[in-house]
Amino acid sequence: MVGRISHARRDEIVDLLAALSNRDEGAMMDVLIGWTGSTPVDEQRFAYDISEFMFQYEHIPLKNLNISQLIIDIMALIRDHGIVLPSDLAMLFKALITLEGLGRQLNPEFQLVEHIGPFVRQLITERYRPATLLKRGRQTLAEGIGMIACRAI
Repeated sequence: MVGRISHARRDEIVDLLAALSNRDEGAMMDVLIGWTGSTPVDEQRFAYDISEFMFQYEHIPLKNLNISQLIIDIMALIRDHGIVLPSDLAMLFKALITLEGLGRQLNPEFQLVEHIGPFVRQLITERYRPATLLKRGRQTLAEGIGMIACRAI
């Protein structure tokens, strides 16, 4: 399996993981609704289901978290609401499930979360570096100027 995740998608994944770890239902809902595209979602029912999902994982220590089951549950949650998982994420989720299964075959004590954690922390740190913020600010400014120019025409 070969794929590429854009910087924007990577940020969404980090936001989703942060929402899960912080038990922030609203932030999780924002990320998942962002994946809907133009598909309408019953936001009240979706919020309730996300709350139930969070409650299911609330008392599981990170070291005991089964990433494969978590991903399967997230996929079921979004499928139940008619959200189509973007193809790049479907590939990533499949790779993570495969990786965790292989890791557990080689070492039954293998915990994928322990290996993903440092990577996610690095991504969050990188996101808020001054150089990254400056670059993002420039892009936003350029987009804003482009929208103003289009309206003027």
